[in-house]
Amino acid sequence: MESEERTFRALVVDDDEEDRTRVSGVLKNEGFDVFEARNGREALERIRKNNFALIVLDILMPYVDGFEVMSHLKKQLPEALEKTVVASCVDLRDLNAFFPSCRVIQKPVSTSDLAQIARDITKSA
Repeated sequence: MESEERTFRALVVDDDEEDRTRVSGVLKNEGFDVFEARNGREALERIRKNNFALIVLDILMPYVDGFEVMSHLKKQLPEALEKTVVASCVDLRDLNAFFPSCRVIQKPVSTSDLAQIARDITKSA
């Protein structure tokens, strides 16, 4: 019997196209099917319709920012919040006090750190 390779979905949420493209490229190289959103409103729509293994979320965005997305997820879809990696240039040392299940990485995102997070997710699934 041949082993089937699982496909993992990732959502990259960032209003900066260059950052979104860079992060998406890393995740595609790690074997993820990548979806993108330009703001929190688009992200929440996509999260409601899909099951993502990983969500990479920027904080500072127009319309609905990353904090609002996380607050919504905490109330409505806590399992999605557990799969969220927050990427921001803002100092987020205290974020885990409010959202303890999120991982935080600084921008510019280290491609090797992000690739390791992606590998950890695929191994643990």
